[in-house]
Amino acid sequence: MGDGRVAADPDAAGDASATGQYGVAGPLPPTDTSNPDVAKYVADIAKYQPNTPMDELSENAWAAVMVIASVAKTLPNYDSQTVLTALASSAA
Repeated sequence: MGDGRVAADPDAAGDASATGQYGVAGPLPPTDTSNPDVAKYVADIAKYQPNTPMDELSENAWAAVMVIASVAKTLPNYDSQTVLTALASSAA
């Protein structure tokens, strides 16, 4: 999964030792604004944190927030079990 997609299933990211962990795999470079997700990342950083370096670290942090936000907006309440269950079943 080196194409910048988010892995809600650790095995999908190719790391079976990461059971119960979530993350992004292989962020695309910030210059690849032909990708709509990268373009949104660049626009969000420019708008909300213009002094933040656009690098793998900030892109991974942004992507993690986007995953949690996409799952959270579908939940009636927020507790650790509800969020983890939603992440496990998410295709985000």
